[in-house]
Amino acid sequence: YTARAHARGVAGISTRLYDVLMETHPGLLKEHDRQTLKIASLLHDIGKLWIPWGILNRLTPLWDREFEIIKLHPVKGQEFLEELGFADIGGILGRHHERPDGAGYPNGGDIGCMPGRILAVADCFEAMTTPNRLYRKPYTREAAVRRMQTLAGRQFDETVVNLLPMAVERL
Repeated sequence: YTARAHARGVAGISTRLYDVLMETHPGLLKEHDRQTLKIASLLHDIGKLWIPWGILNRLTPLWDREFEIIKLHPVKGQEFLEELGFADIGGILGRHHERPDGAGYPNGGDIGCMPGRILAVADCFEAMTTPNRLYRKPYTREAAVRRMQTLAGRQFDETVVNLLPMAVERL
């Protein structure tokens, strides 16, 4: 699901969030263009190629050590893309699991650039609403938006997550 439906879903949500942000807060997106964000969204989980198959497809809760391995995928993806000469894209996806409150991973730092903040919201929203996750039932779009808005400013960028309802209307 990660390589196909999830990546495409994240890219769709990311580009819609980008469009809404450009309409409402155009000064926040000077560094990166829409196409760069779309490519980063499509490749955001490429670092999972370095994660053992048994961990990625586990149906039961992960052991702490296994979760530590999963948390390496943003760094692995960033390093891979930087080696290929795509540091701008790698920089976006390398921090998509960081959080504004510093409690994310891999480094426990802030997400940084606005495209990374968009990607973090889009990735979580798509994961929450997709029906093909074996370990839980999907949220409705409305329930996912409400849940994510309760985490605004802590797990997600407040500006981005508060514009999510407008982006979801366009899906």
